[in-house]
Amino acid sequence: KTWKNETAGIKSEQNYSLVKAVNGNYIVSTGLGVFYRTVANDSVWTQTYPSTGYLSGLPVFEDKNGTVYTYGANLNPLNSTNSPKLVVKSTDNGKTWNPDTAGISTISMNSWYVDETGTQHASQAYTGPVQVFSKAPGGSWQTDNNGLATTTSEQITTCWGSDGNGSIYVGTYSYSGRSLWKKTGTGAWALDTIGLKSTQVYAIARESNGTILAATANGLYQNSGSGW
Repeated sequence: KTWKNETAGIKSEQNYSLVKAVNGNYIVSTGLGVFYRTVANDSVWTQTYPSTGYLSGLPVFEDKNGTVYTYGANLNPLNSTNSPKLVVKSTDNGKTWNPDTAGISTISMNSWYVDETGTQHASQAYTGPVQVFSKAPGGSWQTDNNGLATTTSEQITTCWGSDGNGSIYVGTYSYSGRSLWKKTGTGAWALDTIGLKSTQVYAIARESNGTILAATANGLYQNSGSGW
C-alpha cells in the first residue's frame, strides 16, 4: 500500500495520538489541539478542542461505549507537577466537548489514564510514595490507594494499562524492583512483578487474543497468568 498525506487543515508538525471513533470519525491530538474529521465527508481536519487558542500533546482515550476523553489546562497553574487538569469528554465522536470534573479539585494529576469502562485514573508524584485516584463514570474523584503500599523510592508512575477484563495496571519508577501493581475490580492493589527481574515497566498492551504484554527497560514480557 502507498502512504499519502492526510494533514489538510492541521497546521502542526506534531501528532501525538489517534483514535478512531465508533462512527468512523478520526480524532487526532496535535501540537495545536484535538482535531477530527469524518472519513466519508471531510477532506480537511477541523480543530474542536480547544475551540480557541492551542494546547499541545493532549492524551486522547476512548471507552467501549464510544465516549472520547481528553483534558485541557492546569486548574492550579502554580503547581505544574501535580495540578489537576480540565478533563473534558465527547459523546458525539469528537465534535463537541463538555467538562467532566466532579471532585477533581481534591486530587493530583501527574499522570492520567482512562480505561475501557470509562473509569479515569490519576496519580500524584514527587511528594513521597506514589498516590493514585480514580473516578467511575458519572461519579466523583476519590482516593484509590487500597493495597498500594508504595515506598519512598516509588515517587512517579511510568505507565497505566488494562487487560480489558477488569484489571488495571500501574507502573512505578522503583529502585527495588517494585515496578508494577495490579488491581482487579474493586479489589486491592497488589504487586505483579514475578518474572520481571526488577526492570522498569514503560507500557502495558493487550493483544487481540487477550495476551498482556509489558514493555520494559530490558525488553518485552508476556504475561503467562502466573507471572511474566
